Amino acid sequence: DTSPLADVLEALPTTVELMKALTETNSNKAVCLLCLDTLKASLERAGSHTQLLLSKVVPFLIEALAASEDRSLAYTQFHAESLGYSQAQFESARVALSQRLDSTH
Repeated sequence: DTSPLADVLEALPTTVELMKALTETNSNKAVCLLCLDTLKASLERAGSHTQLLLSKVVPFLIEALAASEDRSLAYTQFHAESLGYSQAQFESARVALSQRLDSTH
């Protein structure tokens, strides 16, 4: 018999790869959010043991975050300076918007 934590740690690398594949091949935001929620639950269960998987998890989360953002943000970021905003100002506004959206969910 193995412990539930051992089961999670064993399944986590496969879970990360599956969630990554699902989000890369599916443009449905609900599916992507479900994948992120599943990954979050797995990581919470694994606790501090997730350090072993950070090299796989962090790039996936960055990609998932970028994919979940409105496409117009990427366009606006590219043109921010020509619109009179520095990259730092744009990033600050992007973070503030993200935090506001998170607080409404």
